[in-house]
Amino acid sequence: MFIYDIKEQINSLPEPYRTQFSEAPDEILFQVFSKEIQGILDCIQVGIFIVDAEKRIVAINREAREKLSADPDLIIGKPLAELISAGIFPADEIVTLPVFETKKSNTIMRTNKHNALATAIPQMDGDRIVRVIETALNMNELI
Repeated sequence: MFIYDIKEQINSLPEPYRTQFSEAPDEILFQVFSKEIQGILDCIQVGIFIVDAEKRIVAINREAREKLSADPDLIIGKPLAELISAGIFPADEIVTLPVFETKKSNTIMRTNKHNALATAIPQMDGDRIVRVIETALNMNELI
């Protein structure tokens, strides 16, 4: 998925780094890249959920983890439908699922304890959704 981009970046590194990293297996490169991306996401002060094409949460940032009432480790990799049926996410506050049907952005105002403006945006590959990125801006913290 991102391996090509990582290898392209490695080829632009000066020696000896280029040789050192170019021999690394793809799994290691993906782990390094994933850790780097997670670090970037954690610096953003808006809750971020990344949902894959199979409608599973594959990543969340620090802001989102702090707002969750459930253990984030129990959420990562789980299908949204399972999290809704378990009551972890209220069905009426899910902004992501309609995006899979419409293939267009969707925004709602959550009126729970966080009063969050939530937007889900599809990342497309042609006419296929690769993932949906959801952001949740806590309106209470803007004041």
